[in-house]
Amino acid sequence: MNPSSPTPTPNPRWTRLRVRNMQELGNSHTDLSTSVNPDFEAGQPLLLTAIGVRNGTIHRPQLALLLTPSHLLTAEEETWFDDLDKAAIPGAKSQPPPTSPHHLALAILNYLLRDIDQTLDYTTTRLNHVANGIANLLTLFQAGKPPGLTDLAELEHPLLLCNSLLTAASDALASQETAARQIRRLALRQCRDCLSHLEELQAAQQTTRRRIEFLIERQRILARSSGEVVACSDMTVTKIFTVIWAIFIPGTALINWYGQNFQFMPELSWGGSLWTQLLATLFLSIVPIWVIIRSGALR
Repeated sequence: MNPSSPTPTPNPRWTRLRVRNMQELGNSHTDLSTSVNPDFEAGQPLLLTAIGVRNGTIHRPQLALLLTPSHLLTAEEETWFDDLDKAAIPGAKSQPPPTSPHHLALAILNYLLRDIDQTLDYTTTRLNHVANGIANLLTLFQAGKPPGLTDLAELEHPLLLCNSLLTAASDALASQETAARQIRRLALRQCRDCLSHLEELQAAQQTTRRRIEFLIERQRILARSSGEVVACSDMTVTKIFTVIWAIFIPGTALINWYGQNFQFMPELSWGGSLWTQLLATLFLSIVPIWVIIRSGALR
């Protein structure tokens, strides 16, 4: 493995490496860490998954953290995390910069959590667009212009995109929650003064988790609603054909009856035979329509 040279950071306790992928890290993380800083102790790195959206495409880059009492080493996938050093810069003037490696790790987790929140904001915008599309379909339906499958196709892509975004966001958050729990175990032995910041981070992660669950449920409801609108439209078409069938089937039965080759058909010579047959056909047409109306199928 030939990792690239360390990237400068705004904190001397933090060393950054850029790798092509996490497989490049492999089982050589011990040799990698000691080559950068001999004071590193052997240990398993914490593997984090981030999430990003570029040009409508979902990306899930990975980042590895190796944490010791005196130093923090991160291995990051290339082309991503270019602005990760901002995590070590306080967001407010009153906020002190991270001092210990544990504080740095928590700052990175907070920074990655903001990326998830931004992804959820993007997902919310897409779901709002879908909700507006469903409202437009309902307007067409109420105006007597029932939508069809072509209208549903316009909503299917953003719904699938939102589903993929929420799945990726949930996976990314799960890796960050695991890392926060592991950092908590290390902090109990090495850095108790960062426990309050860690509790704030875990509370924010729980809030984000609830938001993801809410958006997942909303995406399911919208997907079901869009399908139901089109299903109602198809049902309306079916009702129309059912009524047409109910009107014409008695006449068809009458034609089939008199189209047979009978030797004797005395009713043809009766007086008023034509009107009797027409009234019988009308009656037989009204009965099925009346049954359909009584069943409420036309509502």
